[in-house]
Amino acid sequence: MPGMSPTTRRVRNRRGEGDLLRNEIVSAAERLVEQAGGDETLTLRAIAREAGISAPSIYAHFEDLAAVRDAVLDAGFDRLSQAIDDSTSTLDLATDPVRRLLAGCRAYVDFAMREPASYRLLFSRGRPSVDTPDREDQAPPPSDPTSPGLDGIPPAKQHHLDAFRMLIDGVSSCVAAGRSTSTDPVADATALWTALHGAVSLRQHLPKFPWPPLHEATDRFAVELAHLTPA
Repeated sequence: MPGMSPTTRRVRNRRGEGDLLRNEIVSAAERLVEQAGGDETLTLRAIAREAGISAPSIYAHFEDLAAVRDAVLDAGFDRLSQAIDDSTSTLDLATDPVRRLLAGCRAYVDFAMREPASYRLLFSRGRPSVDTPDREDQAPPPSDPTSPGLDGIPPAKQHHLDAFRMLIDGVSSCVAAGRSTSTDPVADATALWTALHGAVSLRQHLPKFPWPPLHEATDRFAVELAHLTPA
């Protein structure tokens, strides 16, 4: 109408900028988690301050604080899997299955020790569990005969077990190459995962205990629990 000032409209983000801001919010939350040693004191206001934005801006990307925490959890699992993948990408699966398995195990424990708060958050109480469906009506993923026991995990949380699947693949590859006598790669990968998790968790809680060198212990776990044999 004549005489009325035009309505001020918010300028839309250019293509890709929305995802960029979302990633910045998650990164800010991750930094706060590491600084505080956990996510118990995490707030939207603190995240916004760390990201250099206003708190209401977060709601354009996340419904609430719980959604941000879920995104932090997802990002942590993704970084863990990426760390393992990066450590083994230069090693040939066919000719170096044992070296790949050992490198992957070392990358796992290195990540846990490098980002202790983020790692603890991945498996802490109160976080969404991989065996808890996102929605009651969500269909389970297709059956995977190579990963018994993983059926029923919601598709949105399947990637939380990528690191475990890498261990299964690693043990299976050693068996195929004649470098492991394992008769149950899934069970042996589970035992190996348990040992790796226990090793880093105990070191974080008892740092002054006279532990053996971490990589030395990690290699021993892999050799014994994956039933590796000499070349």
